[in-house]
Amino acid sequence: MLPLLQEGDLVVLVKASPDEIKPGDIIIYRTSCSATGYIVHRVIAVNIIGDNYYYRTAGDNNLVTISVSKNQVNLKDPTIVKILAEKNNSLLILKLVEDIPCYDSPYGISYSRVVGKVLEIHGIPLKIPYLGYISIALGK
Repeated sequence: MLPLLQEGDLVVLVKASPDEIKPGDIIIYRTSCSATGYIVHRVIAVNIIGDNYYYRTAGDNNLVTISVSKNQVNLKDPTIVKILAEKNNSLLILKLVEDIPCYDSPYGISYSRVVGKVLEIHGIPLKIPYLGYISIALGK
């Protein structure tokens, strides 16, 4: 989540019901894709299948720049961060790379794996720099 959150930042979590987690929110979820067992990423889309909620996520620093034909891109794709340039029939876009290998279904991360949502005040995550290193040092 660089540059917004750094390793060692302690964040304040709140328990959120499935319908309270929206695109743009930062969540922490359990995973087998990380040595720590937890990942902090931003929700980019929510999929509701029956009564089950799934979240597509990406880290703010997981970006790629790609060139695509205008007729081959869906500008409503939540992974598109910005159009950098436009020339003739092509676009140069900045796009988030999703955590697809960490998803437990084709729809994303299931709500059952969500530990909590990072508390934000006026869109800014509540964090205490460096205090999280205590938890890291203790291996938790």
